[in-house]
Amino acid sequence: MDVSEYYDQMHTYTWRDSAFELHSGIHHHAIHRFLQAPDGSFSPDTIHTLLAAHLPRLPGFRGLDAGCGYGGTCFRLLPLTGGVWTGITISATQRRLAAARAVELGFEARAHFARRSYDDPQEGSFHAILAIESLAHSRDPAASLTNLARHLRPGGVFLLVDDMPRPGLPAEEAGWLAEFRRYWHCPVLPMADGWRAMLAAEGLELAHDQDLLPLTRPRPMEMLETAWVEHSARLPARRSEGFGAVAEGELGGIRLEQLMRRGAVEYRLMVARRPG
Repeated sequence: MDVSEYYDQMHTYTWRDSAFELHSGIHHHAIHRFLQAPDGSFSPDTIHTLLAAHLPRLPGFRGLDAGCGYGGTCFRLLPLTGGVWTGITISATQRRLAAARAVELGFEARAHFARRSYDDPQEGSFHAILAIESLAHSRDPAASLTNLARHLRPGGVFLLVDDMPRPGLPAEEAGWLAEFRRYWHCPVLPMADGWRAMLAAEGLELAHDQDLLPLTRPRPMEMLETAWVEHSARLPARRSEGFGAVAEGELGGIRLEQLMRRGAVEYRLMVARRPG
């Protein structure tokens, strides 16, 4: 099963699991982490506030969300930046629902969605390119970054948000990381230094680098251990298919929370600018 099929099958889970506040889903029109807001609440919109501080406000602004999910980030940022946002996803279900939501909001002329990979040639150039928890799925992150960065205009910003393992993990945590990567289809998952080197290789200058892990809220370790046993027992014999994909996705999420609880992964926001 490829990543597009994985996300299409996971759609059913995100639709029904609106109470699980580690990751958002169809109910928030986005798939990314709930983070703590200044008022102490946890919201999928916190990341948008952090991103907005680094986005240019320019006439004719064009933004690209590479791995847009259900389009929520485009919808949140469009009123702030103006211009036009393009969202790309490899999931047919996500693209369809994002386009429908754009019509509901009256954004159909300024928020466009396509079923396309971030490894495909993109249409035109952009003042801002976002990749929120999407490049983790790349089989060749350097090549994916190169492909996206060639579409970034001079003076434009590239905003990367993703899980990044810490170096030198002990055996237990290294094993958890391997299971997380397998269940969530993250074949490489570079560390922070790797991403910094890749951004520099594209001629992009790092302007902001922040670990957002302190803003997350993983469940207590005892609860996660119980959930792992329960979900493992329900995992069907035919894995990575139907409910098997959902069960594996849940197991991957548990391993990620355990890694977060131990501080074994960072959840970083990196903002890099193209000179000019």
